[in-house]
Amino acid sequence: MDFKAAMTEWVALKAQLAAARKDLGVLNNREKDLRKFVTKHMKENEIDTVKVQDKVKVNFKTKKTKGSLTKEVIKKGLGTFFGGNEAQVEGAFQAILDAAPVKESDGVMVTGLKALLEA
Repeated sequence: MDFKAAMTEWVALKAQLAAARKDLGVLNNREKDLRKFVTKHMKENEIDTVKVQDKVKVNFKTKKTKGSLTKEVIKKGLGTFFGGNEAQVEGAFQAILDAAPVKESDGVMVTGLKALLEA
């Protein structure tokens, strides 16, 4: 396969995928809205299971999880650990940031797909 043919095929495929993602986006948004409505209704009415069809049920459950490990969370934890000593907090936080590995990635990007989709 030569470069020009691969490039042409790739751009055409990207255009098809963009159109499909747009259509899927509409369906995903509707599913999300319906899921929110059903969840809210089941929670407010304390319903734990609803049989929708033969062998199809919807179950409501509440699950608690820890939040993401963010810079703010790390600083708050260091502040608690060091008893509010800002110099120690900043020093430890900077050491954590300095220890983070640098990640490099390569990629290519297609521009002008919108015009191709409209053609």
